[in-house]
Amino acid sequence: MPNTLAHLGVQGLITHTAIKDAEPKWIAFGCLIPDLSWILQRAITALLPQVDGYELRLYAIAQASLGISLLLCGAAAFISAAPSKVGRILAFNVLLHLLLDACQIKWANGVHLIAPLSWQLLSFGWFWPESIPTVMLTLSGLMYMIWAIPRQPTRSTVPYTRPVWQWVAAIGLAAAYVLAPMGLRHGPYAHDNHYVQTLRNHPQRTGRQVEMDRRPYTPRDRGATVTTLVDEQIRVSSQPLPHAATVSLRGTFIDPATIRIDALYEHWPWFRDGASYLGIILISVLWLKSVNSKRYLVLRNRL
Repeated sequence: MPNTLAHLGVQGLITHTAIKDAEPKWIAFGCLIPDLSWILQRAITALLPQVDGYELRLYAIAQASLGISLLLCGAAAFISAAPSKVGRILAFNVLLHLLLDACQIKWANGVHLIAPLSWQLLSFGWFWPESIPTVMLTLSGLMYMIWAIPRQPTRSTVPYTRPVWQWVAAIGLAAAYVLAPMGLRHGPYAHDNHYVQTLRNHPQRTGRQVEMDRRPYTPRDRGATVTTLVDEQIRVSSQPLPHAATVSLRGTFIDPATIRIDALYEHWPWFRDGASYLGIILISVLWLKSVNSKRYLVLRNRL
């Protein structure tokens, strides 16, 4: 999937064209919603390494789907000053985010637009994360945020005068966003999304095809290994790279502990993560600017 800055550049331009007075902070939040599950997965993996990585991945896959993401859009919209408008902005950007994700080449991955009716992954696979289109989109996102931060209106971020029923609806939708993926994990597993079923069934791996996205590749004295999404190190039958790298690969298990690599792509170190971290920082600045400006205005009026 494209990095956060790339999403901000494309989605900011499209949303401002379609919704003339859309606030940048809501566009930015909508850009981020489908990635929140992956951010949460990283945090849990780092803080609680004993958690079952396969179950956590299945939860994240379900939570990142369009239908579940829209639950969080509704929760945020109900506590905003203009629920209908904010809901449209958020939902529009969640859809744009997933469609843009589908445009990028991402082996073992894709998006879900009609889950839970279908857990078939959608992927157009037009360009790689380090290709010229992605670099241009990333630069456009940086320029958009430089433009957007000074122009963010200074309205109140959380209107505490909302009717009680809207708070109840918001809490209910937020709870559904957190809890619903737990009951949907069987769908991604049955369709072998991200090859979780293949990787989990050790004795039945031989002869099965597998794909991995952005995994650590490590050359060793005797061959090399690739690290899976649950930090299992699997041998590769050849040593296609003489150095450590982050790679995407397609291959076939020749035994439960060894993969024959059929295709391999080496990623640029830190490009995607660095651009995503910068994008998240700029989104935080955008929201803090709105909150702090409002507080300053309230304090100044009182004085």
